[in-house]
Amino acid sequence: MPYLEKVRKEFKKDDNFNAAYAICLHAAGVQNNNKKQLKEASKTLDKIEDKVHVIPELLVKLTF
Repeated sequence: MPYLEKVRKEFKKDDNFNAAYAICLHAAGVQNNNKKQLKEASKTLDKIEDKVHVIPELLVKLTF
């Protein structure tokens, strides 16, 4: 998470980055029972413009 947050500005328009970041935020939010992280995960998920080009391994995990 710290690395993803550090490079977020540089990759914020990359769908694969947004998918990976959303997955990490969701996992951390569930683990820590943190509603703010879960909300941020949903917002990040909405930023993915073209799910067709997202890496299949990430796309499978985007079921939250």
